Amino acid sequence: MTDTTCYKLLVEKRALDGWQALEVQHPDEMAELKLFLKQHPTNLRATSGKAKKLRGKLKKYYQYDVTYGDRVRYQVNKAEKTVAVIYAGSHP
Repeated sequence: MTDTTCYKLLVEKRALDGWQALEVQHPDEMAELKLFLKQHPTNLRATSGKAKKLRGKLKKYYQYDVTYGDRVRYQVNKAEKTVAVIYAGSHP
């Protein structure tokens, strides 16, 4: 993909412990996730099914499956070019 858009990644305090634990447990998967979030966080086709747009009361968010049981939930602000991680950990 040639998209050069770069988003700033923000991990909210409530997600920080889970994010750090996932970085230790799954470093390769988290490196892949960080690259995705910084380059094209809304391009769901770029993840081979790992990312999806949530529905219902969570419709403002996306979710990325780091592993079968671990998830990262995030929100994208295209105007500000930011990605805010609001949850990281086991499937809620």
